[in-house]
Amino acid sequence: MVICGKAPTNVGATATSEVGELTYGGSDENDSSGSIQYLRVEYSGAAYNSEKEFNGISLFGVGAGTTFKYVQSYEGGDDGIEFFGGTVNGTYLVSVNSQDDSIDFADGWNGSGSYWYISGGAKAGIEGSNNGANG
Repeated sequence: MVICGKAPTNVGATATSEVGELTYGGSDENDSSGSIQYLRVEYSGAAYNSEKEFNGISLFGVGAGTTFKYVQSYEGGDDGIEFFGGTVNGTYLVSVNSQDDSIDFADGWNGSGSYWYISGGAKAGIEGSNNGANG
């Protein structure tokens, strides 16, 4: 699952997603990508190569006007849930048995998270970097 919003990142005015070459980012901190609640994503995601990875759930520049809660990534082929910049808040997030990091944030994510449950990730439970290209 990929969601692209218009909230700020630290990679420029706009950027392009790893997979799908989708444009995201902007200057609207309160951008709304809708309401995502009570969602379970299973057996999705893959690392295509060292440059391109598709997570269970990828949030690119998603703004604080978006509701993102009660969401689970189960058996993801790469990271369970990843935030690329943006200002969205993630509440009641679950990542189980991801093949990379359970929950990851990069590129200036400026949201908040609470009530996260992580189990069985292959690498880090949480990986955070200000700049994904130059940690």
